[in-house]
Amino acid sequence: AVSYDLYFWRFEDESAPPTSARETCDILCDGGAPEGLAALAVEDVKSAIAEVMGQAGWSQDGVFWERSGVIAEIYVEDRHVQVSLRGKWTGDDANRLIDVMNGFGCPLYDAQTGERFQV
Repeated sequence: AVSYDLYFWRFEDESAPPTSARETCDILCDGGAPEGLAALAVEDVKSAIAEVMGQAGWSQDGVFWERSGVIAEIYVEDRHVQVSLRGKWTGDDANRLIDVMNGFGCPLYDAQTGERFQV
């Protein structure tokens, strides 16, 4: 199944990010640590995601969540969150996660379109 990947992070200075959103995502995907990313409250982020997704069990950094044909693989790292949606997901499924991360000041980067949205 094709996955739809969503990334979330916050720059320490959103007005002057050291790299473009696409470069930042490429560095993250390669396992690197882009400059200028703000630290996330990992446990708070995990709790907030679990609340909206109805998933309590995290194994190490990630969770594999499935309900009604919607599959979400969610990884919460120190400075970013990566979500892969597969199956019968809808915009509502994505929007729940986008709303949670906006609450942490982390706008969506849509890897498919190359667009980083505002909070």
